[in-house]
Amino acid sequence: SVAIEDVIEELAKTIEARQWRTDILAIENGQIFVSGGPSQGLVSGDRLSVMQAGRSVESSQTGMMIELPASPVAELEVISHFGSGELAEGSVTKLVSGSIEGRALDKLYVVSR
Repeated sequence: SVAIEDVIEELAKTIEARQWRTDILAIENGQIFVSGGPSQGLVSGDRLSVMQAGRSVESSQTGMMIELPASPVAELEVISHFGSGELAEGSVTKLVSGSIEGRALDKLYVVSR
């Protein structure tokens, strides 16, 4: 029906408007491994930003938890890729600037620049 097509079209627009985001899988021997690869549009030489998630605070007005804005802490460059298939690809990156040393990986995420 037309109504279903409209909902699907609106959902597609919402997904496209979201910033691509992924996580750091591991850090080994100076290499930083992130989820996502060619299927997500990543190519060697791409620059990515590492973000420190903002802390969550409770709004006294609504009682809801609100996440404060994230802060950029480092920049990565894509070197190569590993894995296969859209859901099992990753990229090998190197640190170009900033630092992630001593930061909890579960509080970091990676976005395209």
